[in-house]
Amino acid sequence: MRLSTVSSIFLILFMQQFRRVSCIYFKRSSGSLANYHARSISFKPVTDKVHSLVKCYTAVEGFGNDDVLLYPDGTINESCFRRQKLEFTKNKLYSNATKFYETLKGTKYLTRTGVYAAILSVCTQKEHLTFATAVFNEMIEMKIAPCEATYVPLIRCYSADNQINTALELIDQMKLLGLEPKLRTYIPVFEHMCLINKDPKRGLELLSYMLDEKIAFTSAQLVVLINSAISSNLLENLEFKTDLNNLIHRISLELLGVTNGQMQVVSSILSAKTLNEIKEQGILVATNDDAEDIYTSSNENLITENTDGNDSNDTEMHNMEVSVVNDDSEITQDLKVIVKSTNSHNHNLVGIIKDPNHGGQILQRGRIVDISNSTCTCPLCDGKLKLINLTPDEKERVRIALFKIAGSYSSTQAKNLMNFSEWLNQANLIKPYTYIIDGANVAYNKQNFVDGGFSFRQINMMVNKIKEKYGADPSCNILILIPDAYARQIVPNSVSSRKTTISKEQETGKDKKITNRKLSYLTDEDMQILKKFEDENMLYVVPPGGNDDWYWIYATVSATNPLPSYAITNDLMRDHRLAFLEPRLFLRWRTSMVMPFDFSSAIDNNHTNPNVYIQEPSKFSREIQLTDNGRWHFPSVDSRGWLCASF
Repeated sequence: MRLSTVSSIFLILFMQQFRRVSCIYFKRSSGSLANYHARSISFKPVTDKVHSLVKCYTAVEGFGNDDVLLYPDGTINESCFRRQKLEFTKNKLYSNATKFYETLKGTKYLTRTGVYAAILSVCTQKEHLTFATAVFNEMIEMKIAPCEATYVPLIRCYSADNQINTALELIDQMKLLGLEPKLRTYIPVFEHMCLINKDPKRGLELLSYMLDEKIAFTSAQLVVLINSAISSNLLENLEFKTDLNNLIHRISLELLGVTNGQMQVVSSILSAKTLNEIKEQGILVATNDDAEDIYTSSNENLITENTDGNDSNDTEMHNMEVSVVNDDSEITQDLKVIVKSTNSHNHNLVGIIKDPNHGGQILQRGRIVDISNSTCTCPLCDGKLKLINLTPDEKERVRIALFKIAGSYSSTQAKNLMNFSEWLNQANLIKPYTYIIDGANVAYNKQNFVDGGFSFRQINMMVNKIKEKYGADPSCNILILIPDAYARQIVPNSVSSRKTTISKEQETGKDKKITNRKLSYLTDEDMQILKKFEDENMLYVVPPGGNDDWYWIYATVSATNPLPSYAITNDLMRDHRLAFLEPRLFLRWRTSMVMPFDFSSAIDNNHTNPNVYIQEPSKFSREIQLTDNGRWHFPSVDSRGWLCASF
């Protein structure tokens, strides 16, 4: 069937149908909608003819077939194009990608960088190198600009083919073209060096180079490097050990920690134990009290060991083991001490080292431990962790980030925060503020009940508790930050129990959610408390529209405050805008400058004098640290434990 003939038939049938549609359309106003639908049925024979003809032509020529990528006239089936491209890129279907490429080769639809990147993305093995090279070269011949995503598959294939130098040359070529390499650009080369070639020394050099290029690697690459070093016996090489420790120190400035799974892997590697043995070994703690503390907080299975290290025979390690705690039992009933000994006459075993700084005691190279906040001491090596405060430069970066956050809302909010900064600078010159109360957070604590609301009495109790606990220190000075809405005679009531109610609509009878944020009125006692705060120069009202989080965070990093300043708050700061703060700075700030609190009960008519509890900041920072005895301590980012390790 010729295209011209088909076109003519289409045109004739279309004109016939149009004439009938016109008649029905102009008569529509004089008839009912039912009559209109009835008359429309008369089109069915004509419509069936069209559909039959289209179906016939599709079967002959391929038009309309969802599995056909290109139509006979050279146009593309867009839905098929998108579906096939998504399928082979998502599932890494190499054969599908090659067919896709061969079908589109030489057409105008294969002229975009993104399409080439999608086709190349399935190339992951050395067997794919020939195809990947051909596709990439054709893209260059077509004068289509490559991107980082088109280089990565080539680098991956050359690495898999053990052509490491060629892969590295491609990365250099990217830089000459102004394309910025990413972590994923280097990973194929690094992993082949360490896992296939067993060359951790070169892998370490590559990671160091990446840090020089401002490309931070993750804990996953560190685990790969350590695994390769162990299997290559390079941890006994002094030069390599020095370079490895220098590398860990550099990455510790960026890396927040390792996952619990990675801790188990590294502990398994360093201790020459299976993963199951590491899991059964549990977490090493110093005392049974620490075991109980961990159990109640995370329900982890624990094993505690005696950490006295008084045994004179340095060829044995005597372990005090506590039986695994069952979830349905009291820990005090299940702590059964069992003494066992582990012979380790061969000191050259991977899992055991002789630490010269630990009185000659034999220690495991790697062990998952818990470090008590009361002692700050590792129960395995006795290394003492430190509290790492923000440096002046880091505080400056936090202040800049806060101004950016406020400015992203409006110039008015940025100006208001600047006014607070100037006010705070002047106040700190007289007497620096050392305790910053998040007024709204304290006032609403435990107030989620029907008659609950913003409680000035709770803020006042917190002030009294701080004075009682820290007032003997002459430097103690309190600042309370309260949003503008709560410093007026009439204030909103934002407890969650008042936010919505369900009522029946009179017209429809359906349930309807309505906002029901009631207003509260300041009592005489509330006004007296506010006046007392103001008279004692401890009150700052956050301007309308401002986020009070910005203000109390800023107060803890003030440039004119020479003393440590702590925020009294339970706010977890989930505000997505706080993502402006660098993760390292945010974690270090929260660890050293935030003091959570609690009330034994909310203040109401029945409970007028609850107990107030303030939790001290952590005495050590939860970040990678090298203790004075030369051992590294890596915090888990998804559990409570730490990895104590020696390299």
